[in-house]
Amino acid sequence: MIVRERRRISLAAANGESRRRLTQHSSVASDLISCLPAEVEVSLLSKRILVVDDAFGDRMVLRDYLLSFGYQIAGEAKCGRESLEKYRDLKPDLVLLDAAMPDMDGVSVVRELLRQDGEANILICVSRGQRALAIEAVHAGASDFVTKPISPRRLKKAIHGLIG
Repeated sequence: MIVRERRRISLAAANGESRRRLTQHSSVASDLISCLPAEVEVSLLSKRILVVDDAFGDRMVLRDYLLSFGYQIAGEAKCGRESLEKYRDLKPDLVLLDAAMPDMDGVSVVRELLRQDGEANILICVSRGQRALAIEAVHAGASDFVTKPISPRRLKKAIHGLIG
């Protein structure tokens, strides 16, 4: 019951529902929210993440993880060029970026995002055998990296370290 309610709270939070509306879901939800300090609740509800990956399945997995962690999905992009446009329009708190995409590689996207906004938080996702690419991305300005297949615990820790 509590797990189901937490998921409902996460989904509601991702949709930007207010605290008052969230507490109306059920008494269990109300109990879960009321035990959070107000600053934590506001912090979680206000963090927005842009998910960039050319693989639909990977985007959906990342989206589910982020929602379960209590973050909002600012938007999704399928390629590097689209991510640059969406970043400019949405101004997310974090970009979760795949390193290997058909039109632009992750390192090029990192450089261009940082040209647009020198304060951009970028978490790059690399495949297990692409450690050199991860290091190159961090040298280009990415804030951190995670390896695929992505561990939810590692992802949550990396995001929390960057944007809380």
